[in-house]
Amino acid sequence: MTIEEQFHFAMIEIYERVKTELYYIDFHLIQTINELGGLQAAKRILKDNFSEGFETLSDRRRLDVSVEALILNIKWSGLFTIEEKIIAKERLSNHKFDVSQLLGTDN
Repeated sequence: MTIEEQFHFAMIEIYERVKTELYYIDFHLIQTINELGGLQAAKRILKDNFSEGFETLSDRRRLDVSVEALILNIKWSGLFTIEEKIIAKERLSNHKFDVSQLLGTDN
């Protein structure tokens, strides 16, 4: 399985975790994953200035299961540009999420 395929399944996994653990169904997220695949869905989410799903996770103090947190995981580092990782980091930091646990040496 390629790293892109692994990331796709990781995106589905966070969708399922949010649905199961928080009882929140992010229809937009799963629709975007199904249409574009996990990697391109994550990249599109980074381009959006507002995400209802992200705001919901922030309100519930569960940004650990956000797409942005997944992007910063060192395992996926090679899939994203420095600029994309900066966007993810800033978005999380702006919502007072401690990103230090997610960051690898090149993030």
